[in-house]
Amino acid sequence: MPTVYLGGRLEGRTYEECIAERNKARKLLEEQGIKVIDPLRGKEYLAGKTLSRNEKPGGMDIAEIIARDKYDLKRSDSLLILTGDDVSDGTWLEFGYARYKLDIPVVMVAPSRIGKHGWSNYEATYIARDLNHAVNWIVNYFFAE
Repeated sequence: MPTVYLGGRLEGRTYEECIAERNKARKLLEEQGIKVIDPLRGKEYLAGKTLSRNEKPGGMDIAEIIARDKYDLKRSDSLLILTGDDVSDGTWLEFGYARYKLDIPVVMVAPSRIGKHGWSNYEATYIARDLNHAVNWIVNYFFAE
């Protein structure tokens, strides 16, 4: 079963905002038979909070969080960045790891980047104007039989 890792900015956004965005992506992808890996899984204790890199889930440090994210990316066939117009350091690290270490496609939802010059436009596999277009490309181009 094809697998997509959901990336994108978390810091400075509410847990509810991030989960709503990720649940929408999950629903669209799973309806097409695509498995989703979400790094926010198991972090329900963040409900009602604005997310911060200083939040240490269960006492974990950033190296442990990054190790799990890298493990998840290794098990994925593609990275879908949900906030391509407003990326974080962590999102850029996911981008670089997926693209240059794992050589898997990176799809960005980033309407303001379309048609502009820059390394992300060259290096991203596909830049979509919205989530529906990103999922459509993943289903009909990348995972097409």
